[in-house]
Amino acid sequence: PPMANRGASGIDGVISTAAGICAGCEVPCTLVIGDVASIQDINAFQLLGGVQAPPLTVVLINNGGGGIFSFLPISKHADVMTPFFNEPHEADFQSICN
Repeated sequence: PPMANRGASGIDGVISTAAGICAGCEVPCTLVIGDVASIQDINAFQLLGGVQAPPLTVVLINNGGGGIFSFLPISKHADVMTPFFNEPHEADFQSICN
């Protein structure tokens, strides 16, 4: 069944929660997550390696950070949007997953 984790701001602990759900269900699971949420819980990728790892597949959408804010009215104000809402990053997710 589909499950969700809202968190305090919607992005904290999502990978850890998915790993825990997957381990508890003992069936393969899939997590679809964005880049910024992944960075917030990046240490959780350690849970996904090794013989004790839950059967979790992570689909990570790397759109350069903070893309969801472009749907809000604030996006029309570049002077505020760019420095405060865009979250560009240079995270190398391939290296993290290896």
